Amino acid sequence: MTIQAKNLAIDELQNVIVELETLTSKPTQLTGRESQRHSFLLAKMAMLRSGGVSVNELRHAEHERMLKEANLPPAAMLRGDKKANEEFRNFILTGESRGSEFPPEFRSDNIAGGQSISYTQGTAGSYYVPIGYHSDVVLPSLTQHDQILDPRYSNQFDTLTGQPLSQPVVDDFVSTTPNKSVIVGETAQSSQIDAVAGVVQFPTAATFRSGRLFVSMELVQDSGPVLSDALLTIINRRHAIGVGAKFINGSGSGVNPEGLITNLPSGTITTSAATSLTLADFEAVYTSLDLAYSDRVWYMSQSTMNLVTKLLETSGRPMIGDVPELLRVPIAVCNTMATVSAGTAAVAVLADRRYISQRFVPRATAIKRFEQASGYIEAGLIGIEGYVRCSQRILLTDAAVPPVASLTVHS
Repeated sequence: MTIQAKNLAIDELQNVIVELETLTSKPTQLTGRESQRHSFLLAKMAMLRSGGVSVNELRHAEHERMLKEANLPPAAMLRGDKKANEEFRNFILTGESRGSEFPPEFRSDNIAGGQSISYTQGTAGSYYVPIGYHSDVVLPSLTQHDQILDPRYSNQFDTLTGQPLSQPVVDDFVSTTPNKSVIVGETAQSSQIDAVAGVVQFPTAATFRSGRLFVSMELVQDSGPVLSDALLTIINRRHAIGVGAKFINGSGSGVNPEGLITNLPSGTITTSAATSLTLADFEAVYTSLDLAYSDRVWYMSQSTMNLVTKLLETSGRPMIGDVPELLRVPIAVCNTMATVSAGTAAVAVLADRRYISQRFVPRATAIKRFEQASGYIEAGLIGIEGYVRCSQRILLTDAAVPPVASLTVHS
């Protein structure tokens, strides 16, 4: 260990000791979070004293832990992890990677002897799944373009395969005459009330492909760790735009996801009083959604959100930047949605997020490598492509009192 590293370790050890003394000197009992912090500091002090771990590595681990506690994505998928970066580089160059369990629909075309090879179409390639790729990188990055993919603004669940399935929907408490409990006399009998429920069919989950990225062997061989992050960033950004668009305006036919604005019931559409929107228009949408739908979210583009901010500032509020809520309801920015112009439909949608059902197949999230296709190996190029499987259905089983309402601009 160099003198600089030793001095850095000593300074870090002193900081740990000071923080430990502050915690242990508290007159009251430590909270659960403080107890966890106390245990972490003891372990950190032991590692620093042993000299087996560098200060930078400890700081990186602590930084990632704090991000996780705050429900934020990791600083980078592979940054700072030499082993992961080397594994990713080896995968691109040679196609070798550690074994992973893939669903049959992904492995069927990779079994030896199970595919035909021609000059125009090479081998299917091999797959790679970095640790935590689906939960830590793909899901957080999908919200870059349309926040309807944020679990805070939708109802998400995972399945092992992408096969069709049925999802039950309970609307017992939402109707023009909702079912409710009553006081029954001591000698009276309870009446029987059938539950109001429905079923929504999910088709086979759609597979989204990022499109192939071409990289040269020389670039992979000579690049530093940043190449892995750059390639993953490009793939995930493409997924964010492609998946987000389908989750907003997908047709819902075949394997296509059903978009948020695709099948809006006509009775839930509010038209503005003029070609320019006012706060009264948003209030009309708010009051049109049944109060039973309490877990509400606004969905609108960044441009429409800017308009809401200006309307509120015009009404006497100071310049505070983007407004995260409207009428105490959070706003999810969905840039696939239309901007405000005369005659434009669904510039803003108010919905109960529990009825925006999104299905993901984590085992199908992967990166595929192509090498033997025509024009690749001859030019020293390698292709990689990202895959995500997911689908969406809007649970519109109650036609009389639907869980969505929208705003259309007057023509």
